[in-house]
Amino acid sequence: MHRTSRLIASVFLVLLTVLPFSAKAHEEREILGDRYRLTVGFATEPPYVGQPNALELQVVEYVPDDATPRAGKPTATRAEAVPVGGLQETLKVEVRTDEATLPLDLQPAGRAGSYRATLFPTAPGDYVFHITGDIDGASVDETFGSSPETFPSVRPVSEFQFPVTVPVGENVNARFAETDDEIGRVRTLAIFAVAAGAIGLLGGGLALALSRRPPPAGYIPPTDRSSDQA
Repeated sequence: MHRTSRLIASVFLVLLTVLPFSAKAHEEREILGDRYRLTVGFATEPPYVGQPNALELQVVEYVPDDATPRAGKPTATRAEAVPVGGLQETLKVEVRTDEATLPLDLQPAGRAGSYRATLFPTAPGDYVFHITGDIDGASVDETFGSSPETFPSVRPVSEFQFPVTVPVGENVNARFAETDDEIGRVRTLAIFAVAAGAIGLLGGGLALALSRRPPPAGYIPPTDRSSDQA
């Protein structure tokens, strides 16, 4: 019984390590006469605002087991998907949203035919990856966009923040803008307060100076006038 429990637990742990990669919602597309297959998506899915991520690209070429590569997908029943390396030198990638476009640095990801381009999403919504260049001299111009059928859109990180929601991405910029406005208002009030204080001090100093001026010649204080009349 204990042995069976340990076996089930081991299988479960193996599934935990395998499923996150295999369950990624990437888009697969065959290009150049179905000779190559591109697989594109986010390295970490679902992607969240403010969390480090990357474009994940895998490229394989369909090659018959017993023949040299040729144009078009092999018609033989036994065809091998061979990873294609070195494409960081010939392919370029950029990411687009409705507001901006940014070139990405495509680099090998460790496994043959796999590449990554680091990305730090700062706004939720749909992201589009545009891949251009060439593979073995053949021109490539492909666009991959997030959708329910391809790979997920970037989601707000507030979905799983607990117990306090912390501003991330564009929310941080909005909060900074609000803080700047508040600082500006406080600064304006402080300037008015300093000016009012300075005017008050000036008025008080003027009154004190006038009170200390010597009386004009021939001036008789009121008490002395009353005594003279008596």
